[in-house]
Amino acid sequence: MGKQKPSKIYKLYKQKKINQIRLIEDLLTICEHSDLKSAKLECLEIIDLEGGRVESIFKSLEEIALSDTDKDVRIKATEYIIKNFPEKGLSLVKYLIEQSISLEFVIKLCKVIGETTFTLKKELSNDYSNYLKQVLLKIFELEDTSSFDVLWGDWFRNTSLNFWQFMSKLENPIGFLEILESNLDNEEIFSWFYNYLFTQFNITHWIFFLSNPKFSGHLFNIIKYLEEDNPPQRFFQMIEFFMNIGKVLTNDQQDRILEILRKNNLFDLAILLVFNWFEHFEKEKLRDLIKDPNYNLNVKLSEIIKRSRFGFLTHDNFIYSLIRILYRIYEEFDKIYLNQIFDHFDLEFREIFLSKLFEIANSSENDHLSLKMRYHKNYRILTYKLLKYLLEHYDLKKNLYNQL
Repeated sequence: MGKQKPSKIYKLYKQKKINQIRLIEDLLTICEHSDLKSAKLECLEIIDLEGGRVESIFKSLEEIALSDTDKDVRIKATEYIIKNFPEKGLSLVKYLIEQSISLEFVIKLCKVIGETTFTLKKELSNDYSNYLKQVLLKIFELEDTSSFDVLWGDWFRNTSLNFWQFMSKLENPIGFLEILESNLDNEEIFSWFYNYLFTQFNITHWIFFLSNPKFSGHLFNIIKYLEEDNPPQRFFQMIEFFMNIGKVLTNDQQDRILEILRKNNLFDLAILLVFNWFEHFEKEKLRDLIKDPNYNLNVKLSEIIKRSRFGFLTHDNFIYSLIRILYRIYEEFDKIYLNQIFDHFDLEFREIFLSKLFEIANSSENDHLSLKMRYHKNYRILTYKLLKYLLEHYDLKKNLYNQL
């Protein structure tokens, strides 16, 4: 029997020379005795087509799932069990996930679970989902990009948003960013991350993530990459997301952010500036940031502008963010603080900054700038005031000032 080909046995069945019971028995015998992976998989494919929910074959398939020497054969047998004997399959899947020493096997099994169980009855689907969620959370915690790549498929988008609520338990955000960063060239995966995962985290989660010293650097690199898109649609999408969640900062959350900034991680400051969170700080919190020597805002702003790793911060989108905080300083505090910050900018950046102020102040509603400024109200008015003050106090671009 071991030398018979599954295709020949199947042909006999299609010619009605053998019945279904004989077909399944012969195919299972080949699975038991053959050393060929291809033959075993072919047998299981035919059983998948013709076996249905014949109770007598469950034990044989369970034995294959537990003990066959080939991982793919075990996965195929388990897939059949999940689809046709989902109640009995639960204990088998639990055992395989918890006892398997092969991560590759567990990941392939989880992909099968994701692809097959969401069509089951709600209770069964939830039971299988719980096993799947445990593995998915570990993948993100352990920064396992290769396992994520194996798992990825259409089933990710076929789940509900509620399924991914378990991600709010994530304690290590670096894996989340690592996996996202490794897939930035795949717009489909980026869209899934944005629509399904970003929404699982509230402002409290993001501030907790920010307390991880590696987080802001990783996130900054992602933002920097997206800013280079042409057009940078995904950049604006992410900026808008973070700008919106930053609008609800409480006093306690602002204090927590100030604690994070005391660690002197320039990436933290860069991220918060780009997301315009300082715009929503209470006046006394912003005063601390400006006046307290523990923060050295004027020095740090100068540093992130000078350093090549922050190169994109001289681009328009960062300058728009910088305008907001400088205008608040101009309006709400002694203007000496604005001068102190501007004094730390080198000559080249002063020229860039003033040129951009002039461009914004003189742009029309239909100008291309309107797309980049759509998140900021009254930009022209505040820009005009800021530009006029700076040009009165600095001997730079007098030709621009004369045009005002």
